[in-house]
Amino acid sequence: LGSNTLGRLLLAALLVLPLWKGAHHVRSIAVDFGGGDRDAAVGTFLYLVASAGSILAIVAIARL
Repeated sequence: LGSNTLGRLLLAALLVLPLWKGAHHVRSIAVDFGGGDRDAAVGTFLYLVASAGSILAIVAIARL
């Protein structure tokens, strides 16, 4: 799957998109459980983690 460009793009999508979806869902759950006052801090942390994970995944796929 990682031997051609299309396969690498698919692998990147399979790794990166769930990170962002998970960050969004965890942020929504935090707000639903009364964390509206901490939404900015929680959102920033979660999206930074998703960004770092995305960069790591793209670098790992590029090195295949």
